[in-house]
Amino acid sequence: MLAPGPAERLRALRDATHFGGRWVEDVDQSLGAALDLVLGPGELVPAILEIDAHGRVIWQQRGRSGASFGDGALRKRLNCEPKDA
Repeated sequence: MLAPGPAERLRALRDATHFGGRWVEDVDQSLGAALDLVLGPGELVPAILEIDAHGRVIWQQRGRSGASFGDGALRKRLNCEPKDA
């Protein structure tokens, strides 16, 4: 998870979602800029990125809407479907 912060909000979101991935506070938006994700001050484009062992982006799903958070594209990339309820 890459977000401008502040760190307390990232911790609260991590605790609320139980998402165990890495959480990175990008205060100066340098990582966001390197990934071309900066929308404006303190604002990043929502995106899902697959990064290889060399730090290269090898797949991405940029943006989201009220109808899609990119989960369909991610399931397609990972070749998996949600479990039936």
